Amino acid sequence: MDVLWASGEPRPVRDVQVELSSKRPLAYTTVMTVLDRLAKKKVVERVLVGRAWFYQPAVTRADLVAEEIVSLLASSTVAQRQAVWECVLRRYDPESGAISDPPSDLN
Repeated sequence: MDVLWASGEPRPVRDVQVELSSKRPLAYTTVMTVLDRLAKKKVVERVLVGRAWFYQPAVTRADLVAEEIVSLLASSTVAQRQAVWECVLRRYDPESGAISDPPSDLN
């Protein structure tokens, strides 16, 4: 997703695979499978250009992260949700936007 978000335009599987492989080797078919699954989940959109699928994000990073957080909180009680938000707020500095490391007993 980082590759697609950074791109700003639809990218073919090969481009995504080449960029990801600069960090660690990944097979073309692995990247193709993951992008196909993300398309089925509506996280990315794909368009057929000639004989190649081009992929682009269907959601923003913020929307995807928010959905994950909401999904995790949905299975919690109200008290558990409140405790999570309190922990987040203790670690978040609204002036700088920084988030501090968790207490050492949680590592």
